[in-house]
Amino acid sequence: MQLNEDELFVRFCRFPIEDSLRELRMGSIGYMINVRGVITKRTAISPQMKKMMYICTKCGERMGPLLVQGHVQPELGECLVCNGRSFKMDSENTIYRNYQKLTVQETPGKVEAGRVPRQKEVIVMNDLVDAAKPGDEVWVIGT
Repeated sequence: MQLNEDELFVRFCRFPIEDSLRELRMGSIGYMINVRGVITKRTAISPQMKKMMYICTKCGERMGPLLVQGHVQPELGECLVCNGRSFKMDSENTIYRNYQKLTVQETPGKVEAGRVPRQKEVIVMNDLVDAAKPGDEVWVIGT
C-alpha cells in the first residue's frame, strides 16, 4: 500500500485465481481478474481529469469539486447562487491524475503451437504509470 496525500492505493499480490488472457470476454467486465503477460507496447503518459471545478459565468461562483468517473463528465444543473446554467471549467483548480495504456500479450510459454498470441489493452493510473516497460513480464490484477 502507498499513501499519497488524501489517497490510498491498495495492491493485491498472489491472487489465488489465474485467468487466461485468451479467455477474457464480456462476462469478465466488472469482476476481479488476474492475468499474466508481457508488455509489448505503452503509450505516452497523459493527464486525465479526476476532480473538476467550475465557475458560473453569470455570477462567478465556484462549483466543485465534482468527481469524474471514466470519460463521463458530471452534470452540473444550476448555480446555487444565481440559478444560472452557464459554466466554464476552472482549469487552475481542476485536479488531474496520470494515465497510461499498456498492451499486454500472452507469455510465449502459454501459447499453443501454431496460434497467434492474444493481447489486451490495460489502463494504469497514478503511481503505476511508467512502472513497466515493453519486454517486462507482469501480473495484472484488477477489474
